[in-house]
Amino acid sequence: MTPNVWQNLKVIGRKVIRAKVSGFCMGVRRAVDIARLELKRSGKVYAFGPLIHNQQALDDLKRRGLETLNEAALPDDLNGAVVIIRAHGAGPQTEEELHNR
Repeated sequence: MTPNVWQNLKVIGRKVIRAKVSGFCMGVRRAVDIARLELKRSGKVYAFGPLIHNQQALDDLKRRGLETLNEAALPDDLNGAVVIIRAHGAGPQTEEELHNR
């Protein structure tokens, strides 16, 4: 839907009002900025799990080269790579495993 449609959308007798300014919260903005910066200056960049909960932004980061890791299938060699741990975090054992690869 285009933004103009959203401005006056009525849902079950209610009016939905869209904020004039919208976008990522500070934490999401920071995560996306870090990922984009590392993609520009580093060879291989991974996110440990989905970095954020916005599929369009994730698709854009993937097009730029970001790969998503999951704990069950970590690459054997992460030497020289950047791994961004999302805000949901990772356990101490997983962080140690990432450092050792």
